[in-house]
Amino acid sequence: MGKNSSYIKRKTTKNKRKKEGENINNFKTVIYITVLIVIILSISSFNYLNNTEVFKANHIELVDSVEYPPYIDIDVVTSEDIKERIRIDNRMQAKKKRDERNREKEEEKKKEKVEHILLIGIDSRTNDFKYARADTIIIASINENKKQVNLTSIMRDTYVKIPGHKNNRINAAYAFGGGKLLKETINENFNLNIDKYIVINFQGFERVIDILDGIDVNIKKYEVKELNRCLTGLGRSKSYYINQSGVNHLNGMQALAYCRIRKVGKGDYERTERQRKVIKVIIEKIRSMNFSDYPKIIANIYPSVKTNMTSKECLKLIYNYYNISDWIVESMQIPTNECGKPRIINSMWVIDPDLEECIKCIKEFIY
Repeated sequence: MGKNSSYIKRKTTKNKRKKEGENINNFKTVIYITVLIVIILSISSFNYLNNTEVFKANHIELVDSVEYPPYIDIDVVTSEDIKERIRIDNRMQAKKKRDERNREKEEEKKKEKVEHILLIGIDSRTNDFKYARADTIIIASINENKKQVNLTSIMRDTYVKIPGHKNNRINAAYAFGGGKLLKETINENFNLNIDKYIVINFQGFERVIDILDGIDVNIKKYEVKELNRCLTGLGRSKSYYINQSGVNHLNGMQALAYCRIRKVGKGDYERTERQRKVIKVIIEKIRSMNFSDYPKIIANIYPSVKTNMTSKECLKLIYNYYNISDWIVESMQIPTNECGKPRIINSMWVIDPDLEECIKCIKEFIY
């Protein structure tokens, strides 16, 4: 009885487990069938919705706001097409470079027809050209294209970099290295290509004016007293004094005193204006003379100046100028009132220039 009872119990447990296994398998089968049905229904629903306008509208809005046509014709790009595009691009780049070179050549041609001569007047009362500061700095630019002579005064207190030296007033460059260093200083700071220069001292300036038999200058009323004061400072007696304003015929010493006036009016700014005015009068007077007189004038003036130009070069320059009857003489100062500010630097009163603006002004004026 005990054995039969144990046997029956084991058999019952075994049948129970078998039945549970069958139930689990049946449950899995149901799950698989359910998943399969869901997938089939999903595919059917998608196909159905895809054919409806609502789904299309929603789908297009989701992907892009632009409705694409049902068919787009796309060209196939071949390797030959790519090579042809590269050839076209290369030709365009080459043309662009040629055009740029041609423009640069035209600009260079314009510059080639402009000859710059640096005119330097030094503060020296002896016949020595050394150890003096430049009192007058004028760039004379002869522009054949415009038939124009442009006179650009550089303010002597302009604060610049001097090659091989510390920053200083530009007129100190002459004291450090003569006309050559002053020329280099101007070229480097103002991006110019000046090659020629002429230096003249007090005695030389007087001699030039006297060789030309004096010049006529319109003297302002407030300049008369200061001009006479400068004559006294130069060691001249009252017999040289100017008695009235208006147009006066000045000899060499009087013209020098006129160019040195700076304690009236606009100070140094107006002084550079007077200097340019005198240079303009000299140019006009030389132009009005007979060409046959030029060799004699140059022979008399040449010993009174220091220059890197030969007497033949000077004669050729004047001859070229003489052959054109309608030359115009224009002038300006650098820095202008807009591109230079008075400052105290290293205990010196200087004009601090905006070199970029100064260069722009010079280029526009000369070219």
